[in-house]
Amino acid sequence: NLALKQCGRLSDWQLSLRLLDSQRGTELAKSPRPHIFAMHACQIAGRWEWAIAVLHAMAGSAVSPNVIAYNCAISACAKNAQWQP
Repeated sequence: NLALKQCGRLSDWQLSLRLLDSQRGTELAKSPRPHIFAMHACQIAGRWEWAIAVLHAMAGSAVSPNVIAYNCAISACAKNAQWQP
């Protein structure tokens, strides 16, 4: 989680997605936190479409998106003026 959090600070969205992918099948993958950290990195980097992809992946897995995850996705879209579906 710390590495993913640092990716957000550095806006290293690609590394954050790789780290998130590497956690599949672990206990960490069952928590929304790593997903949110990856979404935040995407948001900071202006990669709103990847933030939405992570949100969709959460919804399709055993991890239920929470309010923070939805807010992060909304913020990524707002930051990049993506209001239309």
